[in-house]
Amino acid sequence: MRKADAVELTEADDRRLRILSKRKRVEARVAERARIVLLAAQGKQNVEMGAELGIERRVAARWRGRFLTQGIAGLLRAAPRPGRPRKFAAQREAEGVRVTLEQTPPAATHWSTRRLARHLGTNKDQVSRN
Repeated sequence: MRKADAVELTEADDRRLRILSKRKRVEARVAERARIVLLAAQGKQNVEMGAELGIERRVAARWRGRFLTQGIAGLLRAAPRPGRPRKFAAQREAEGVRVTLEQTPPAATHWSTRRLARHLGTNKDQVSRN
């Protein structure tokens, strides 16, 4: 049986993780990640943590590894997901917002999705997403 990498916490990290694991205004997934790291610091293996927290062994291994490489900051945000990069650049998105706030379309009181898309030179789906 493989042994998971040991997790050693500084006093500051331990205090921060305990706060994250118990605070009510923290996302549930962040609190769970903090509990995983705290159990790992106690010397528990991924299988044991999975049984105790009701999660899969792989989930415990993922967050243990993320903490070891990135620290607490790695627990607070999700990793980038694969997928096609966005084509509608932030600059064009800002242009769409500016146009809707500063201009009115000819012979209309407000911008429709399709009319704004024609004005910006894109399609209605891109305008709807942003």
